[in-house]
Amino acid sequence: MEKIVLPYNEGLQKEIKQIGLELQGEQNIMVVNSMGPTAYKRSYGATYSAIRRIAQPYVGNEALAKCMWGIGFRETMILATLIYPADHFTREQALQWVGEMPCAELVEYACRNLYARLPYADSLISDLLTQNQSFSLEMTYLLAARLVEADTLSARNVAMLLDSASQNVSLARGSLSSAMSVFLKQAGVHASYRSRVTALADAFSVSDNMQARWVAEEVRTFITYMPAKD
Repeated sequence: MEKIVLPYNEGLQKEIKQIGLELQGEQNIMVVNSMGPTAYKRSYGATYSAIRRIAQPYVGNEALAKCMWGIGFRETMILATLIYPADHFTREQALQWVGEMPCAELVEYACRNLYARLPYADSLISDLLTQNQSFSLEMTYLLAARLVEADTLSARNVAMLLDSASQNVSLARGSLSSAMSVFLKQAGVHASYRSRVTALADAFSVSDNMQARWVAEEVRTFITYMPAKD
């Protein structure tokens, strides 16, 4: 992870110290221990609701968001995704941050809090899909799921990701299979894509990959009980 170096700013230093104190106040050792080994530098075990509350006064503070991300603790990285102004978050930063995400949990929060709000989110999909990073595929499918649910994912990108899912199903494991499932469920709700998603689920159901068969069952069950929308 690239070290964040910013000019000294007394106000910024006070904000960082205050957030640190508040996070320490939310520390829960039992939760930390239950998380097991993680890729974060450190975790306080704070709940997401507590992190959101602590972040609220700093929403839109770009310099602080960069510092929080650079610190690399679980809570500071999640907080960074909550306060970074989406209209200042460049495409280069978006791709760099994905490469620096240490685990699937952060990918989910970053997608929800920041990436889904980016004005160029749809066009970012193709860049993410070709990025060779640990969690780039997870981010690709999770972001696409949010965009297709909001009807802001282009038909071209839906088609590209359906092809990608077919090609990447053999890689499906853990967080990747979950992300793929979320995207296929949302795509399958749309009448335009339902038949293609159903065909993919049929193909996955006879795969040698147990996770692929799990994805098939999840997607089939979801679209069976969800009415198609135009």
